Amino acid sequence: MTRVKGWQRKFDDPIELPDGGELRTLGEARHYIGFLPKAKQQRPEWQTAAKMLLMAADQGAPVMFVEIAMRSALSADGEPVQPPPRRKRAKRYKGDLTLLPILPPKRT
Repeated sequence: MTRVKGWQRKFDDPIELPDGGELRTLGEARHYIGFLPKAKQQRPEWQTAAKMLLMAADQGAPVMFVEIAMRSALSADGEPVQPPPRRKRAKRYKGDLTLLPILPPKRT
């Protein structure tokens, strides 16, 4: 089994963009950052995302680092882009709490 290297490496979960698009590979993320306005590219969160992107493509660093940096940079620009929840919320207990025994306070 050959391991994909470089700009073709895929994110575990696609990164949703504010305009409704998605980033699926490192190459798409590189393209997206390259077309940002220069003022936005100079912000620290986008500098970090670009650094993680280069490390993942050139040195084989984990793609998860890029994914975290990209989501952080996108959320710093405006509305946070949240991935869909992976599990259901816990149900609230609706039982009768009056049936629980009341213990006397401990004496010290």
